[in-house]
Amino acid sequence: MTVEVRAPEAMGTLPGLNNYAAIVLNNVAATSLTLDQQKTLQSYVNSNGHGLVALGGLTSYALGGYADTVLEDALPVLARPPEKREGAQIALVLVIDRSASMGLDNGGATRLGMAKEAAILTASSLKPEDILGVPRASLPRAVTVYIKPSRRSTTSCALRRPI
Repeated sequence: MTVEVRAPEAMGTLPGLNNYAAIVLNNVAATSLTLDQQKTLQSYVNSNGHGLVALGGLTSYALGGYADTVLEDALPVLARPPEKREGAQIALVLVIDRSASMGLDNGGATRLGMAKEAAILTASSLKPEDILGVPRASLPRAVTVYIKPSRRSTTSCALRRPI
């Protein structure tokens, strides 16, 4: 295999490109190619059946302005950034150790008290669509914990009660 490296502006015409089995665009922005060059690449791929490989980087795909261009049409992928999600729903189960050692004083607060405060702070950071489970009983090795939508005020009050 012979490899020839060219800058985008020296791409050439369709008859000249037909001598090559494939073209590799290495981190090339769509704006580095004229509309005519993009159309040439599209014909090279779609009409003539040659290969076109676009390697990613900071100036390719969505960052390189490929979206809604002739160049994007020549590629087998879309160059749009994914839809931004505000954040996935969280499902969280907080299991608090209730053993006797958790009642020991640790500098003015019990370990259980500190664990409960940490659980309250954690629960308060959840969004309304998140779900939370806090088992009330001592847990055997395997247990099913039911979780429900978080309600900050209810969760905070429930965690402040004696466990």
